[in-house]
Amino acid sequence: MFFQLVVTSNNVRYFGTDSFQFANFFICFGVSLIYNRMMISPRIMLLIGVFGLIAIPAVVLHGADTRLYFGWMMKISTAFFLVNIYKERFWDYLLAVIQVLALISLPLYLIQLVMPEVLRILQPITDALMIRIGGHHQYAIVWRYNQWRGDPSIRNSGFMWEPSAFAAVLVWALLARLIKDKFNFNRWTYVILIAAFTTFSTGGFIGLSFLLLASMLHTKANKAKYFGLVLLVVGFLIFDLMTNVVSDNYETSRGKIDSEERHVYMALTEQAEAGSISRVAAYALGFRRISEYPFGYGYPANTDEYGLMGYSPNAFMNLFIRWGVIGISFVLLSMLMTVKFLLYQSNVSVSYPVYFSLFMALMMSFHGTTLDSQIVSLGILLFYWHLNPRLPKKMAGAYGSRYAYNRELERNSALVKG
Repeated sequence: MFFQLVVTSNNVRYFGTDSFQFANFFICFGVSLIYNRMMISPRIMLLIGVFGLIAIPAVVLHGADTRLYFGWMMKISTAFFLVNIYKERFWDYLLAVIQVLALISLPLYLIQLVMPEVLRILQPITDALMIRIGGHHQYAIVWRYNQWRGDPSIRNSGFMWEPSAFAAVLVWALLARLIKDKFNFNRWTYVILIAAFTTFSTGGFIGLSFLLLASMLHTKANKAKYFGLVLLVVGFLIFDLMTNVVSDNYETSRGKIDSEERHVYMALTEQAEAGSISRVAAYALGFRRISEYPFGYGYPANTDEYGLMGYSPNAFMNLFIRWGVIGISFVLLSMLMTVKFLLYQSNVSVSYPVYFSLFMALMMSFHGTTLDSQIVSLGILLFYWHLNPRLPKKMAGAYGSRYAYNRELERNSALVKG
């Protein structure tokens, strides 16, 4: 799992090649065979077949870049075999690795703020592993420091290539942590929360807000938990008074918001270059394109003509544009059922508003980053279809758990005895 997360981090130049994609496919395939007694689940063919059917209208209308379609199917297959190595414990292993990486990021982030020159000790690793890119970057496999256009960075990228991607991964971890602990906070919860705050990612904060809202709605009142959150916020305010980190990020975010009108205009008039579409502009362009052709555009034969579509820093809209209404519905249903499975697995019964908040947190984690085609992110997006766990058709309460279901059976049994 650590290796696959390093691959997902998009930092190591050797992992971005076609030859490595083949190698990684056979690694996951081989390990999955060993853990499944040399058996291959037929669900993989069904999953590929479903996406093949979804792609047919786009292929007929727009043609097909065969290489890109093949790469997409290979990535889905790799994610499938990865999930089937761990099966029901996939999220446990994912959480275990991410929370340790989050903890590692905190002291390194402090060094980044106070003495960034110390990070030059990582230069040999950076030169050996990373792609040559502009700006000043230091990478040590478990953590990355970014300095863009000469300005010192005041955001935490963790082990990912940018803060928004790190924030998305932390939202996954916090979702799993809260459900696993029945919405009780422990030291790991605070580690993930602190790391998430240091990303200063708008998308990450939105996902975080949905998770905290779900926790508040579920527990109603837990003084110790919310006292801890208050201390966390006060600590950040004191930290800001000393460093102006929060204030500087606020000004940066406000500047981005002010420029969104121009980004949207450039995107809709097709004056923007591919790769320069903002997250918000991706919504405007994406919904316009989908309204023109709701079945999606897939990977068209003439990539120059469709260069603005499917490559924005908004993974959700990238998926929407490629696979259309049917494809995105397939993905959304998978995320809904994934949350339901996690609740069932941890014996947690929740109300509909809590269930919806958890789903929104998971969905929003893909709106502010490009995590739409990496192996681990495909494992998250399509987790339910990869695993296809059997859940009771009727569950007590809203979207509940084995505990709630068994409690209902016990209640009915007591009524019969009475």
